[in-house]
Amino acid sequence: MDPLSITTGALALLGVCISVCAQLRKIKVGAGEAKARVGGLLSDVDNLRHVLQSMEATLDDLEARDLFQNTGHIGAHWQSLARSLKDGRDTMTALEEMLILLNKDVSVLDSTRRYLRMRESAEKIVDYRQHVQSYRDAIQFSLQTITVYNHAFTTLYTLDA
Repeated sequence: MDPLSITTGALALLGVCISVCAQLRKIKVGAGEAKARVGGLLSDVDNLRHVLQSMEATLDDLEARDLFQNTGHIGAHWQSLARSLKDGRDTMTALEEMLILLNKDVSVLDSTRRYLRMRESAEKIVDYRQHVQSYRDAIQFSLQTITVYNHAFTTLYTLDA
């Protein structure tokens, strides 16, 4: 995996996270009984966004120091991370599409229909929340792995110099 594809994947997922946060905030304003579920999902997506921003900064540092490896365990790690970023983006895109439908304004009985759509989507929201938490945990673990690798490489490079 090259640094550009990992960074691009992280940025693409970050962009969808920002869109999803906007849709969730819009729903939360008029969510009524689903406010807690929507608020929890919003918090999880926001936490994923922060992890992705941290990853972006770390990847920029690694790329500048040319610490990317495409072989062995490290190469497998990058491939797995790229796959997780793509899966996360696909899931977040599907969540965004659902949220756009939930936020849809209609001219007749808007609040009643919105309530029914929210009620119908309650289980899906819980499922998406679990997915978001999963992606956040996996990406955060990956970020920790990258940080340890970076620290170990820096220490070895300093000892050799």
